[in-house]
Amino acid sequence: MVVSDEVYDRIVFGEMPHQSIYTRPGMARRTCVVGSFSKGFAMTG
Repeated sequence: MVVSDEVYDRIVFGEMPHQSIYTRPGMARRTCVVGSFSKGFAMTG
């Protein structure tokens, strides 16, 4: 089981997009992704 903290997934430098471990072969059933929209839109706090 993997818990993937991806609250900063929208903040990307360069041209390579964010790649989640969830998209890897065989990982979808074993991954719990934790996300947020506030970090990516500068609404922290």
